[in-house]
Amino acid sequence: MINETLSNITTVKTPIQIFQIVIYSAVSFLGATGNGLVIWFCLVRMKKTVNVVWFLNLAMADFTFAMLLPFVITRTILDFHWPFGDFMCRLIWFLLFLNMVISVLQLMVISLDRCVNVLFPVWCRKHRTRRLALIVLLIIWVISVTLTLPSYILRITINKEGKINCILGAGENWIPLTRFFLFFLVPLIVIVSCYTIIMLHIKDKSIIRSSKPLKLIVAVVFAFFVCWCPYYFFVLFGLFQSRSNDFFRIGIEISVALMLFNSCINPFLYVFIGRDFKQKFWGSFQAMLEKAFKEDTEKTDMKNSKTQSSVEHRLTSFYVKDKAPNRS
Repeated sequence: MINETLSNITTVKTPIQIFQIVIYSAVSFLGATGNGLVIWFCLVRMKKTVNVVWFLNLAMADFTFAMLLPFVITRTILDFHWPFGDFMCRLIWFLLFLNMVISVLQLMVISLDRCVNVLFPVWCRKHRTRRLALIVLLIIWVISVTLTLPSYILRITINKEGKINCILGAGENWIPLTRFFLFFLVPLIVIVSCYTIIMLHIKDKSIIRSSKPLKLIVAVVFAFFVCWCPYYFFVLFGLFQSRSNDFFRIGIEISVALMLFNSCINPFLYVFIGRDFKQKFWGSFQAMLEKAFKEDTEKTDMKNSKTQSSVEHRLTSFYVKDKAPNRS
């Protein structure tokens, strides 16, 4: 077995395998670094607001996903031989898909939260609490674990010509269809609908700049669509067409690479888009995150405070002027 493994390592890799190794390594490094920084600042340096709770959960899911990718990289280097045993085959792929599902559902919840924030600001100020956010996170985790369990139960290892393959033992047709519907189509409809409602509801350009930058809104929808749509196109294509042709083999690898990049671009989307890049680049990373995760209610309170102060100043000036003695 050792000699066979060493033989696989020294085997000349195909261009597709080299592409996979490079992309997976880049995603693992960028995802672990970027999301690791977000996690550290959220846990250690920042106030635990609702937005911070959302993005902390998203960063933790993407960070875990990135840290598990070395197992996939090792499998690719060994020419798709799985050396870690049956239990790890089930566990690693279960955790990979679990964190992918959590990331997608969290993006959907963030979109819903922003939409509710815009439509019902008064209700949000009273009821949008960290406790409610933690309850929502618990629901996300329960749903994600439940929907990902088939990946753990049905995955098996088989010995084929001396090479151990970690594959799905059953459900190769209905599992991709279920994932397409629950983890792409439904979240995409929700995300697009939420930001469409926001765009229609907010017509004042100054409000758009102060609440949620237009660039960030477009970036979230565009990134989700670009990263996931090609993958599910080729997954569905493989269900009805031959998987042995070059179009499918090359297309599925490129689409998987795009899908994986979704786990490492979120810190850049939510921190570096929508505000002046130079100012953020030379400023504090903590300040960047605080601006990106700033609550809409805080902005509303500041605006109301300024408005109230202005009104009080005008009333006071009018009162003093009215009460001043007439010297004429």
